[in-house]
Amino acid sequence: MQSRQWLGGMLCLGSADPGVSVMGSRAVQPPDQGQWAERRALRLLRQQGWRCLAQRWRCRWGEIDLVMAKGAPPQGRLLAVEVKGRSSAGLDGWGLHAFGYRKRSCLGRALACWQVENPLWSSTGLEVVLALVPLPPSIKPVRWIRVAAFLHSEGWSQES
Repeated sequence: MQSRQWLGGMLCLGSADPGVSVMGSRAVQPPDQGQWAERRALRLLRQQGWRCLAQRWRCRWGEIDLVMAKGAPPQGRLLAVEVKGRSSAGLDGWGLHAFGYRKRSCLGRALACWQVENPLWSSTGLEVVLALVPLPPSIKPVRWIRVAAFLHSEGWSQES
């Protein structure tokens, strides 16, 4: 699987996530569930050596849940993460179908705005990942799906 190699085996993380107790023993209820899912994804990425450059970053075109970095620009790596927390596998495939064309377009415009505001990172390769986070009481692992790679001079590529 390409995403396992790309994220360094992160699909194995989270099966016995201690973060479930962060919100207590009760199941997480809206609107806390989105923030809880973001915190879980953020914690797992930090364990893999990523550092957070932005969380819930907004502009008029859209929002980016997490912008993460490894290394220093321009040789470093950027990771934009769209987090979807779900309590059960429903009709939207744990949130996979909620990341359709419109959401991808808004995210792409928001990423372009973020790069304009952060010119130090503008020539760094950027990868976009969808993190499908099962909410408590589930202890299933987070699913990481590579959505696209953005290379400064080439535009979006490798859509899945």
